[in-house]
Amino acid sequence: MRYFFSFCVLGIGIGITACAIRQSADISIDAEPTVERLASTFLPTSETQCPPENPKLMPWFPTCDTNGDCNIGPYYEDVLRYFNMGGTFEYLEEGFGGYFIDLTGDGIEEFAWRDTYAVFVLGCKNGDFETILEVLPHENGPIIEFIDDLNGNGRPELFLSFYGRLYLHTLQILEWNGEGFTSLINLSGDKFALDTLTTTGWEYYIQDINQDQLQEIVVIDSSPIHLEDNSEVILDRQKTITLGWDGHNYVIFNEEP
Repeated sequence: MRYFFSFCVLGIGIGITACAIRQSADISIDAEPTVERLASTFLPTSETQCPPENPKLMPWFPTCDTNGDCNIGPYYEDVLRYFNMGGTFEYLEEGFGGYFIDLTGDGIEEFAWRDTYAVFVLGCKNGDFETILEVLPHENGPIIEFIDDLNGNGRPELFLSFYGRLYLHTLQILEWNGEGFTSLINLSGDKFALDTLTTTGWEYYIQDINQDQLQEIVVIDSSPIHLEDNSEVILDRQKTITLGWDGHNYVIFNEEP
């Protein structure tokens, strides 16, 4: 599998730096690990075929703009047509902000990327490439923060973020369930579960906090404070939220203070 991404981005329209990844923390969780691994329990996508490759076909759409920003921009339909005409991933790899990775377990790499307004995942089905996931924006975003198998069940998760008003930031975690992508965040523990985590400010890191051999997601949440003349907003009163895998969903393991 091949990953092509950047961990740090700028919040769109709000001027705050997002996605600060760190490897150390002062947080500890005393509870005994309760995680059950679900390796090889999901139904992968049934075997399928992709269009025959045409290694001579070159992309006719720009993958980098004049400023050196490499992304497909508004060329979603062109990218889909390129793959269905036999275009290969190799011409899009160098300097391109996408992911080429098997998300569905069928042994064939899907293509995930963010264009100017949405996140798309293209995959093969019945001999053609088609859209198997489209995530539209709330206010700004979404952004693919990273793709990884943090819950250890053998299938990668998509970690998406959205930026909204008043410094609000929303995290969503999606995973293939055999038929489509489903949310893995469960903040209420019942059928009316909230399937996203919304905070103010956005800084996080990944670490095995409770020594269960799985990585937790530690989010630094800050409250916005408006100055008296409303000339500036600063983030203060930090609290830490730790999301961990309970065997079925990502839930809040710990929240301080």
